[in-house]
Amino acid sequence: MIIKQSFETPLYRGRFIVMFSDYQVKISDHYDDLGYDKTIEYASFVLVNETLESKVYGGYLIGFNIKYEHREITNGVIGHEVLHAAHALLKDRGLKLTDDSDEAYAYLIEWMTDKVYEVIEINNIKL
Repeated sequence: MIIKQSFETPLYRGRFIVMFSDYQVKISDHYDDLGYDKTIEYASFVLVNETLESKVYGGYLIGFNIKYEHREITNGVIGHEVLHAAHALLKDRGLKLTDDSDEAYAYLIEWMTDKVYEVIEINNIKL
């Protein structure tokens, strides 16, 4: 099983892709134009690439293997990966995390987290 949903990122543009699988994912099987032939062997990961569904603004894929035997997907794991994805996107836009920019980070993390849980709910994914 593989579930993948792509969203246009508000304000900052680019694509935010949420993917759930029940096996080790070989990225090139899903995005053959990346030149990325690695099999993801982790419970969760973030992949950033300028050609990932948006050649101008880049794409930020967050993936979860719900059957990974060494670590289960928890709310904490989801938050961990969302932080990486939000940081990568905002860093690419030139926005460092500071006291003046923390609200932008917080809003983007909130939006990305909501999208992950939307995919979970719509597809009835059991974590």
